[in-house]
Amino acid sequence: MNKISESLVPWEIRTRTDPDEIDHTDIEAFLDGFNEVDVFAFMGVPDDSRKRYMEESVELLIELDEAKKVFAPEAYRDFLKEGLRGMKVRYHSPDSRREELQNIEEQTENIENIMAPTMDYTVPRAYMEASKIFEEIEVPQNNILLDFDDLRQTDGTLLSYLMADIDSIRGEKQNDRDIDYSLNRSDIIFPGVSYSENSRDYFGLNFFSPRSEATRVIAPQKIKDISKELVNFSY
Repeated sequence: MNKISESLVPWEIRTRTDPDEIDHTDIEAFLDGFNEVDVFAFMGVPDDSRKRYMEESVELLIELDEAKKVFAPEAYRDFLKEGLRGMKVRYHSPDSRREELQNIEEQTENIENIMAPTMDYTVPRAYMEASKIFEEIEVPQNNILLDFDDLRQTDGTLLSYLMADIDSIRGEKQNDRDIDYSLNRSDIIFPGVSYSENSRDYFGLNFFSPRSEATRVIAPQKIKDISKELVNFSY
């Protein structure tokens, strides 16, 4: 599960810390409970990131021993028909992340665990949405699965995205900070598929641009739909 464990490290840590310095022992142990999942879901992502997202998400799915139900947006059908070689997928046509999760909840009974790869900068918001939809499963405390005390992380709120961007502007080196972490319990995990190898690309992505995660936290759906059109986004 090495690829999955790497994808659980938050983007704020992954893009600014040597990944070889992070001890994955506890993460690997935690993931033993996710060898078999009730639900594996491909999530909607911006069009220009979709090919990379689907390729990396398929790799995560193949690492599992079993996924009882697989969900994906209808727009992914052609790619997944070839990439998954006949595996049954439940396709749907959501208009938002919340609707994606609602569709899964409505079509699945007795969910005990879920794995749903998303773009790494959207992980905290995905946990926020999941906490409102799935009453029977647990999401990590403060929407943070791996809690690095000495490194700033977002919890999906407007303020946390702003502060994370300010840290990026400062460009402070974090080599001398403690990168030990604590692991919060969760029945759902959102592996973060990398948006970029360049940490500079993350500044502005979360707060000061049409892709803004802050916009998705506070804006009405009509405003979100307009922003999706500006960045060529469709499910």
